[in-house]
Amino acid sequence: MSASPRPEAMVQLPHYAATQGTCIMDVPAVAQPILYRTTDTNAILIDIPTSISRSCPQKLLSAAPLDRPYALPEPKDPSIVFNQELLDFHQTIREVILAALRSLRMGYQGEWCLQRRIREMALGESLPPFMTADFKANLNLLQVPVGQEPLDITELQHGVCIDITDIYNCIVRNPSPVFHGLTITTPANGRDIFTIPPGSSFLLAPFQASIDTFADYASRIGKFDFVLLDPPWPNRSAERSKAAYETLLNTKDLLRIPLEISLRDDALVGVWVTNKPKWRKFVLERLFPKWGIVPVGEWIWLKVTKFGEPIFDLDSVMRKPYEVLLFGRRMPRRPIAKTRKYRRGPDGMPFPSPEVEPSPRMLPTKVITAVPDLHSRKPCLKDLIKNYLPMNHNACEIFGRHLVEGWLTWGDEAIRFNASEHWAPG
Repeated sequence: MSASPRPEAMVQLPHYAATQGTCIMDVPAVAQPILYRTTDTNAILIDIPTSISRSCPQKLLSAAPLDRPYALPEPKDPSIVFNQELLDFHQTIREVILAALRSLRMGYQGEWCLQRRIREMALGESLPPFMTADFKANLNLLQVPVGQEPLDITELQHGVCIDITDIYNCIVRNPSPVFHGLTITTPANGRDIFTIPPGSSFLLAPFQASIDTFADYASRIGKFDFVLLDPPWPNRSAERSKAAYETLLNTKDLLRIPLEISLRDDALVGVWVTNKPKWRKFVLERLFPKWGIVPVGEWIWLKVTKFGEPIFDLDSVMRKPYEVLLFGRRMPRRPIAKTRKYRRGPDGMPFPSPEVEPSPRMLPTKVITAVPDLHSRKPCLKDLIKNYLPMNHNACEIFGRHLVEGWLTWGDEAIRFNASEHWAPG
């Protein structure tokens, strides 16, 4: 690693405080991501770009919203079942999805997403690669000492750039209540400016190479109350898409993520899974037990057109218009003390009290409906998950590709969509 000091170009951007749970008109300059929700909050319509940009004064560049569902070729024989496990699971949530759609259609009028700033791309054109793409293999060779102090960008010298090798595998954070611009240079791509949200932090490195840095930081801050993971599961869609991400070569590497020592008791963990039953089973039977957490609920992201139609036929045997977020909760690692050692029966004779295992607090099933954006870009869950977390909580997203106010983002593309090329003036 370079021995030079860590300077950067710091540009303070105006900060607009986003209101939560209030009428959009209360803050005219800031659109609200939640367009509608039912009174029980279990059916929600959310705008994906706005959920990510939140109070940023700039507009996130997005894909044009779909105006009609995709037409998929279906097998000539309707009795053919490609995956019985998927069909069985689909039947358990089908009515939940239909009920949510009915509720939204009854209560909401208008297009199902806000106006977008469209990223103009030629047919077949892909997004530019992230700045580490050309020399990612060399970055893995850097020796980074574990236990170094996090880098606060508010303490850096104004007007000077910072080299990417000086922040690789290092916790970088913005502790201030305003947006900051961070100019980063690379040997191959020159430089770019990244907008760092208030209170956010990031760990830019492949997770396999930065496990110790993550575990050390989790210990420093008193561990996490919520961790969200969006693993790049192997799938044909990502392999075909030029703009997509690199998928995991070995999914067993996920078992190396040390959440068993990085979570507070009663912490929540959410893992996005594709509709391949193999990955659902891997999370529930391998990851959750390894991390010491038990399943407590599921949320469903239903993908719709801008007029509220599922992007695929709900009962298509080829593809489903939804993805599922599996939730687990970390149970206390110490046994709960019994209030009484003995109880007395009707005859007055004492007998031992039975051991009572604490029951995990469950999360209600929710259907989060949204018009898809760029490939693999999901709704930001900050506004939806906060009601299930302590007021002053520590949260982290693993495999994230954009920063979230107040959260840590960990991954080799953690700040990809914070680069200036993905934003336009508000």
